[in-house]
Amino acid sequence: MMRSLIDPEHALLASRAVREAARRDGCREAEAVALRSMALAARELGDLEGAEHHLRAAIAMTDIPPERVAQARLSLVTVRTERGHPLQALRVAALAWAYLSPLDQAKLDTQRAVALARLGRLQEAIASCDRALRALVKAPGTLDDRRFLAGGLLNRGLIHSCRGDWDAALRDLTACLEIAKHAGLRHLERLSAANLPFLSVRRGDLAAAFKHYHEAEDTLFGYPERLATMRADFAGALLAAHQPGEARAMLSLAVPDLEASGARVALAEARLRLAQVELLTGDPTRAWQVAEQAAAELSEQQRVSWLPLAREVVLRSRLALGPVTRELVGELVECARELEECDEHGAGAAALRLVAAEAALAVDDRGTAMAQLARLTRNAGPQERRPPAGTRLTRLASEPQARQLARTSPIPVPVRQHALALRSALQEDLAGGLRRRTRRAGRGERVRGGAGGPVAAGPRGAGG
Repeated sequence: MMRSLIDPEHALLASRAVREAARRDGCREAEAVALRSMALAARELGDLEGAEHHLRAAIAMTDIPPERVAQARLSLVTVRTERGHPLQALRVAALAWAYLSPLDQAKLDTQRAVALARLGRLQEAIASCDRALRALVKAPGTLDDRRFLAGGLLNRGLIHSCRGDWDAALRDLTACLEIAKHAGLRHLERLSAANLPFLSVRRGDLAAAFKHYHEAEDTLFGYPERLATMRADFAGALLAAHQPGEARAMLSLAVPDLEASGARVALAEARLRLAQVELLTGDPTRAWQVAEQAAAELSEQQRVSWLPLAREVVLRSRLALGPVTRELVGELVECARELEECDEHGAGAAALRLVAAEAALAVDDRGTAMAQLARLTRNAGPQERRPPAGTRLTRLASEPQARQLARTSPIPVPVRQHALALRSALQEDLAGGLRRRTRRAGRGERVRGGAGGPVAAGPRGAGG
């Protein structure tokens, strides 16, 4: 079991030998433990299907202590999540809970957090990690205890990154890296290092991001599923940093390996990022096709909170291809509302509302346009609402105001300022020229107002 965490190839061979000996001697419990060890080793080597096969064989065994079955289910939670069934993974966790010791329940909580995060239930995922880490810091300190402590920190750090709390994410990942190094847990060292490129981009340090990427690429050589996942997540960060060309290069490397490994959760997210890249680089037809494929996969995985992101790409693609219709405007507004239901998508929802307002003007639907602009400018202060004549768009809010808005509102300052300028023009009946411009956009030119938000999720966490 311990060797599977440090030298998975050797552990796989040793576990098979133990299993054969256990079967000859009729030692059912030893056979169950060997199967779980084989699964952990297979998981580290990127064989998700093999890992699930071994764990299900252990779960199906009779005449073994119930806690051994529960421990196999504990390990199955993350594997099932990564294979595209996070809701089923939570059901597996529920079946295991009652038969585990308090310490193993804490370990299970670190795995439940992964499934919860993939379903978009980030607050529950953070709570699950917090609960687990409080117990694990008091554990005896075996290698397995340290593994789950480091893994819990890693998972919580990645959930923090999904919520945009980069400082908290970096603290947890740094703590994970220190524990993993001290305990000799090379796989967790690799996972921690693989997340540094993502965090560096999101914190605005592109030079450090590529440095960390090349270092992580070397450490993950021989682990194709882990490397592909790291590349797909790095692509998401590059997309958020307005580097679609670099993101496309990463995704072209990642997607085939994710398909081959059966990592369906990571694959669906990678497809969604690829759809966003296709749209940003000027191929709305391809973007539409890839986004619909991603939406089908996300729907199959019951990841409802992700579906509006895929739908947004489809709608923006239709808008780019034209013509603009009242039906399309209504769908843009509805998609923005769906995005608003997830806190981490608030900025993308605001940008889409601005696009909906401009599209509404393209079909002379002034009422819808004003309604969307009103939502984007609802809490604007007096200085914002009535800027001096001749004030540049980028200076509608003072610097202190802009900083305050960024802290207190999910609406990005440029989106709010654009909405203020557009609303002001409409109220003063100066919209004719703008309507002509948006009509041209409806004939095929791109309606401006936002490029679409990147996929919010961060890199992958630790399994059990």
